[in-house]
Amino acid sequence: RSGGLNREICAQESAADILQLFTSRRADFIDLNLVTAFHRIAKRGGRDIASGRTTAAAKEAFEGILSEVRARTSHFDTHHLTNIAWALARLALADEPLLDAI
Repeated sequence: RSGGLNREICAQESAADILQLFTSRRADFIDLNLVTAFHRIAKRGGRDIASGRTTAAAKEAFEGILSEVRARTSHFDTHHLTNIAWALARLALADEPLLDAI
């Protein structure tokens, strides 16, 4: 189940598409899916979304995924935390609660 969702996340063409998938299937996202989505948002050019220069819906979805990632950091392994740190750097996002958790 999580592998299928991860493939779906990776198939999305933009950060906005990933956020739309997150919004529609949020309850299905396990830790691995959250980390993958966060990493792919950064890889797919999500800097405008992270900085708030986007639509209200995309901003709300990004805040939702960021909140979920923050809440689950104690469950993540070293590889997951490394991917999150990379995504934060790529997004130019200095999220203190998340950085402290890493």
